[in-house]
Amino acid sequence: MEKEQKENIQNENLAKEENNQSTSSQDRTDNHNKKEEENKKELTAEEKILELEDKLARAFAEMENQRRRFEKIFNKNDIKQIDSINKKLDPNFHQAMMEIEDDTKEPGTIIQEIQKGFTIKDRLLRPSLVGVAKKTQEKEAKTEETKENSETK
Repeated sequence: MEKEQKENIQNENLAKEENNQSTSSQDRTDNHNKKEEENKKELTAEEKILELEDKLARAFAEMENQRRRFEKIFNKNDIKQIDSINKKLDPNFHQAMMEIEDDTKEPGTIIQEIQKGFTIKDRLLRPSLVGVAKKTQEKEAKTEETKENSETK
């Protein structure tokens, strides 16, 4: 019986605290909104520029901090990026999305990386999406064949 009474009293106290917190937080937001409206009316163009520059700098800093946190998450779990530029296409780690004509590179060499790939330990997590080199002569031969086909029809 005493336990039930104690629990009821605790529940009532918690409910009162929650009500007090919600009303006080509502009051704070209302006051904050009023202050922002007053500040917006009073700000000059130069002050607005300074405020926006500050917000931009903070956003960049937050992005940099997040990148560092992810690098720690990746290193902790042994997640590594797949290096693919100037390497041969390996279907176990790469997914060819397009062929790019390039005589300077050997056919099958990765020229462009569209999306980075990752491995976790030694297993593939996500393949790299890449563009692969091909010879330009193949296209010229195809265009000649299409011309011949169109002339015969």
